[in-house]
Amino acid sequence: MTDEAVIAEINAVEQDRIRALLAADWAGLETLLAEDLVHFHANGVMDGKQSYIESVSTKLDFLNIERPSLNIRLFGDVAIVTGPLNQTVRIKGPGTVVEMQGVATQTWVNQSGRWLQNTYHAGRIG
Repeated sequence: MTDEAVIAEINAVEQDRIRALLAADWAGLETLLAEDLVHFHANGVMDGKQSYIESVSTKLDFLNIERPSLNIRLFGDVAIVTGPLNQTVRIKGPGTVVEMQGVATQTWVNQSGRWLQNTYHAGRIG
């Protein structure tokens, strides 16, 4: 498979991840995450796979997520994705809407022919 084809696959799974978050499709999201996921939120909190799904499903409604201009670098069965992250979430309970402009770095690993997100680290800009 060409690098261009792999980059297209990575872009597609990232769009699937975004769609799952916006649709609150937690089962669909789970299929895109590696069992050993390490997810760092912009506030510094770290989650594993199950705690991440539990956290976002019970605490947040995702209203908008944009990941323009992604830089995807390939290293065999590992892809490192970096780029802007613009998102709007509503915190469940108080209903507070939070807009964030930041950057995110992800690693996707190809396991048994499927690209799974293994690491995610978001940080705010400004």
